[in-house]
Amino acid sequence: MDSSPPSPGFAEFHRLVLEDPSLFAGLTGTAHPDAFVERVVAAGTARGCAFDGDQVRAALQAAQRAWFERHLP
Repeated sequence: MDSSPPSPGFAEFHRLVLEDPSLFAGLTGTAHPDAFVERVVAAGTARGCAFDGDQVRAALQAAQRAWFERHLP
């Protein structure tokens, strides 16, 4: 997976998700990772934010890696 910084579109969508509890809630509760990625891309597109599923997967992987690193002894 690509380790480049997220696109401006993805960064903007991330900001929107953090600022909008209803948007955040609409993205939670998706059990299957591919369905989650599709939902994120669709929600971003609906808000004029251009990014693709690979960028979402890379962000998820980076967040998971950061979480593990914070919790290692």
